Amino acid sequence: MIITEYNVDRNGYGGDSPYEGGLDKIINIFKDSPRDKVPLPDIILLSEIARDCKSYGNNMDGPRELAKALNMSYTYVVEFIELGDTNETNQCTIGNAILSRYNLIN
Repeated sequence: MIITEYNVDRNGYGGDSPYEGGLDKIINIFKDSPRDKVPLPDIILLSEIARDCKSYGNNMDGPRELAKALNMSYTYVVEFIELGDTNETNQCTIGNAILSRYNLIN
């Protein structure tokens, strides 16, 4: 079993690393790696992933988008709410997620 941890720093918009620049870059890190050298992890632990934030991906649901792109199940837990970045219907949250090739139940 392969388990990977990745601090995505507000969907790739929070820092100054050259690898940052949004969820598309993060998704491509996993999707574009040659499978014979770097197999897709069975479980991906994500920290500082954003959901429904205007500033970090145009109200994108980061955990859902990554799980969908990688064909994985996921669960998400809110760490904190950014009060100044809410949209009309949802609060901007930053939290942690688990993506898994296996179904997550209970």
